[in-house]
Amino acid sequence: MHKLLILFALSLVVIGPVFSQEKDEIYYSKLKLPGVKMITVAGKYKVWTQKIGDGKIKLLLLHGGPGLTHEYLEDFADYLPQQGIQIYLYEQLGSYFSDQPEVSSGDPLWKMPARVQEIEDVRKGLGLRNFYLYGHSWGAVLGLAYSIKYQRNLKGFIFSSMNLSQSALSERQKEVRQQVDIAIENDPLGKEIIERKNKGLPFDKAVYDQLFAQYYARQFIARTSEKLEVDDREEKHRNNQVMDEVVKDTFDQDYLSRPSNIKIPVLLIAGQYDPFVSPVDLEQFHKSLPQSRLVICPDAGHMAMLDSPKEYFPPIIEFLKDVEAHRFKP
Repeated sequence: MHKLLILFALSLVVIGPVFSQEKDEIYYSKLKLPGVKMITVAGKYKVWTQKIGDGKIKLLLLHGGPGLTHEYLEDFADYLPQQGIQIYLYEQLGSYFSDQPEVSSGDPLWKMPARVQEIEDVRKGLGLRNFYLYGHSWGAVLGLAYSIKYQRNLKGFIFSSMNLSQSALSERQKEVRQQVDIAIENDPLGKEIIERKNKGLPFDKAVYDQLFAQYYARQFIARTSEKLEVDDREEKHRNNQVMDEVVKDTFDQDYLSRPSNIKIPVLLIAGQYDPFVSPVDLEQFHKSLPQSRLVICPDAGHMAMLDSPKEYFPPIIEFLKDVEAHRFKP
């Protein structure tokens, strides 16, 4: 997962996909879990969903990537259901636990309108009405697009850990690269490398890339002392074909210029050290949304739900309960 974040298919056979990653024991065990339901999308494909909890508040979760899986969101089940919040994990089309159509460049199946329609198909398949939507990273942009088109179905939306434009994201990444270079310069293995790099001289790029990945992941992705177990699963299960195709369409949409069209309550939440969006970026977004609340988790990175759950989940729970009880205030 760290490697994917650091780097940042329509079937010809109507009855099913022609491409699929090799499945492991985790895949087959997931199919047997309580609350699992396969939903038909785009008229012929199946996507994996799992309902957890029986609370009155219903929350559909959109994972990031694109091409990652729902697995890094599993910890939501440890915090929300006991608060009366029913969660729905959902594996987007093309990701490991759902059907994986062949990915063809330019295919409308992988464009944003089809991605948004897929969520609507899932909503109908799950029988959700007046529900809440959560999106993390790429899933936040996807959720924003859905919220603009289908906000009549929503009570509220949670936008987590993502930026609104390619230019702002690139500027944030530039800031982060500079901070990582400082960390590398203070590493005994990296001091000379950074000195040569700053002077425009040849340097050992292999060692630099290794150190960069190490410090980037530790300081900005998941700020944990040890590698997370779910990290290995995500890295093994990610679908790079979907990622490479879907990201082409992520920021080339007019919905990014129309956030003020969203009238439902919105929670904007991210870690202080998120490498894709700065607190200043989110503050600007907050100002453009009339019904939004902004939360910055001070010790968290991009995967705030994993490295800082005690900072991350309470504001989400509070937001959902406030909206549900009609006491929400921006």
